[in-house]
This record gives sequence, structure tokens and C-alpha cells, in this order.
Amino acid sequence: MNWHPASVVKRADAGQGLTHLTLEVPAAVAATFVLPGQWAQLRVPHVGTGTFALASVPGAAPFEFLVKLGTRVPDALLDPAVSVELSDVGGPGFPLDRARGRPLLLVASGTGIAPMRSVINTLRRERAAFGPVTLLWGVRSQSHVPFTGELHAWEHDHVRVLTAHSQPHHGWAGRHGYVQDHLPDGPLGDAVAFLVGQKAMTVAVRAALLQRGLGAEHVFLNV
Repeated sequence: MNWHPASVVKRADAGQGLTHLTLEVPAAVAATFVLPGQWAQLRVPHVGTGTFALASVPGAAPFEFLVKLGTRVPDALLDPAVSVELSDVGGPGFPLDRARGRPLLLVASGTGIAPMRSVINTLRRERAAFGPVTLLWGVRSQSHVPFTGELHAWEHDHVRVLTAHSQPHHGWAGRHGYVQDHLPDGPLGDAVAFLVGQKAMTVAVRAALLQRGLGAEHVFLNV
């Protein structure tokens, strides 16, 4: 494992228990980020190491992460005096080229929106190369929704955003429950699906998609 110095240049509240973290990284590390959906490890000396999916687009610096607070490493990253080290970027990522010209279904839960943000902002650079794009996103409640300021821009670029709240606030009139209960209706045809989130969710969604006739070769996880 190669470790490189990194510096936190911005910490922003991203919803209840979430922080949007921006790091300056060496150019050599930025070059290892080649596909949306990849991840890197962050190490805080004398505290520990955590693995986080990148929320920014490949090949660009600084790096952005969505960090869920409540454990040692994420909480330590809030300290302005903390030293941070970064690994090279790893993981298979999502094969966005496989989705060119096809409908694309993105299914995420919780902080799984971080790698999906990377996917969405990457494909927006050449939106006409892709078919209809739908994001189905499961969150606990409205107060747990990060990147709210970006959703309008995504929808403006014809990314359909559907959210399902598992513990909705009073008055929420949208989708209730879990994302696997709200897959889009209609034939899937030659769609490609990218899934990220808790294992129980991705297993259930993958099984449902296969049952509806989507080929296993068209369903991808980033792990």
C-alpha cells in the first residue's frame, strides 16, 4: 500500500451526521482515479484507516468524499489540526462505457450517493452519449439528504431523481420504505444498472432486476 500526504481544504455539513470532505492530493494520486465508483483509503495517524468512495469525477483534483460520522476515522477528519494520508485509488469502479447509448439505472442507498454523484457528473459531460438516466436513492429522511443543491442541475440534464425515505418526517408525501420496493415500472430492455449500498439492498435489487429479465452482464457493483 502506497501512502501519500493529503490536506483537507474544506469540510461542509452535508446533512444529519454527514460531512462533505474536500482534499488536495498529489497529481500522481489523482492520475490513479480513472473510473467513477472507485475508492481510496484515508489514514489518520494514531487513529486508524477508513475506505471511502470518491464523490468527484475521475482524473480531477481535489478529491471529494462524503463521510458518515460516528466512528473514529470520520470523526477525526473533522479536526482542523489532523494529519491525513491517502492511498492510491482502487476498486473496479463502474464501467460507464458499457452504458453508452443505453438506459442507465442507478440504485443507491445512504452514502452510496457519493460514487453515484461521481457517475452522474461524469456522464453529464457528454450527456447525449447516454440514454435515459434514472437515480433511485434510498435515504432515512429528508434531513439525511446530501448534495441537495445539485439535484436540480442533475434533473436539468435529464437525470431523473427518485428518493425513497425509510423513516420519513411527518408530512413526507413521497416514496416510503426501501429502494428495492420502488424499482421503475416497465420493461428494462437493454438497460444497464449500477448498484451501490448495503449488501442486503444490492442483493435484493440485483435479484429483482434479473427476475425482470435484465441480463446479469448488465448489472454492476463497484466492489
